Amino acid sequence: NGGSWGGEVELPTAGSPVREVRVRYSPVSAKLALVSLSDDGNIDAYTCRSGCANANAWTVTNNIGNVWATAASQRRFDMDFETATGDLLVVFGVVNTSTDCDLLSITLPANKYNFSGIDGVCIDDGSANGGSDLQYSWVNLDADPVSSSEELLLVGFDSTGSDAGAWIWNGNAWGNQQELTAAATAT
Repeated sequence: NGGSWGGEVELPTAGSPVREVRVRYSPVSAKLALVSLSDDGNIDAYTCRSGCANANAWTVTNNIGNVWATAASQRRFDMDFETATGDLLVVFGVVNTSTDCDLLSITLPANKYNFSGIDGVCIDDGSANGGSDLQYSWVNLDADPVSSSEELLLVGFDSTGSDAGAWIWNGNAWGNQQELTAAATAT
């Protein structure tokens, strides 16, 4: 593996046509991860550490999460590795009616390959719409490139209230929430 790309590999089906895919590699954990969003709204994860040119070397976890129906211009999930640890975080706009769980974050430790049995952590956007159930149509994660950092930046667009917010992951929890804009940013 070593961070290089090999030939094409056909992985197991996600259960319905794939709409979006994110691929990331962690030099710390030597793990290659692919997360996909299908037309049915389900998020599936594929991880591999060695022999990734062989489809049997990949660990598949189907339906690690579910997002609301998506339009082509929406990006309802993202993923990135913590630079220091190689832990993988996947964040998405969660399907529920909870007023305090607007986004869900799932952390896959560097030494694990399967998301089964890993509970997500709710992220509440308490800055918008008086505690209502918010739907996020755009999510972006970015890791701090400093090799000793576990920080990630999360930015999301709340399509319910048409505003944008940001959070910082410190390696253990989401915090430092900032409302970037409360303006009617309809796109």
